Amino acid sequence: MQILALARRDYLTALFKIAFTLERSKSIEWWVNLTSKFNKTSEIDNTTLAALAEEYIDNAQQTVAYASVLLQEMGKSSSYLPSAEDLITSARNAKEEGYPAAALFESLEVLVKGNLALELVDGVTKDKIERTRESASRSINEARQQELNRFCQ
Repeated sequence: MQILALARRDYLTALFKIAFTLERSKSIEWWVNLTSKFNKTSEIDNTTLAALAEEYIDNAQQTVAYASVLLQEMGKSSSYLPSAEDLITSARNAKEEGYPAAALFESLEVLVKGNLALELVDGVTKDKIERTRESASRSINEARQQELNRFCQ
């Protein structure tokens, strides 16, 4: 893709894609190296993951319920909520079937969809996108730090 952008002399797009790829690789490296931190300090077993997944599933359920009530009161709707509700069911099933990591990630997706349903009620603006991006970045960093602190103690 970068080569195509360069061939078209679209240098800004090429630089963006290269920078995105670089940041993505850093993220992959962080996730891959995360297991070595846990292996040195403590183990993450299915019981721990299941408890964490349950916590996030509950948060996701509350987020969807909150978004549903607010949107109803505003006389609005969102295409994100039905799929978020389906994902909650899927997350609960994954947890019950012994796949707590899958349940955790599905519940995180529900949180995103529930928040997007509220955030996008009045349409998408660059300001909303930037606020959401900053908020997501802060939340991700805080969650990473909390989990690292929790498991590295």
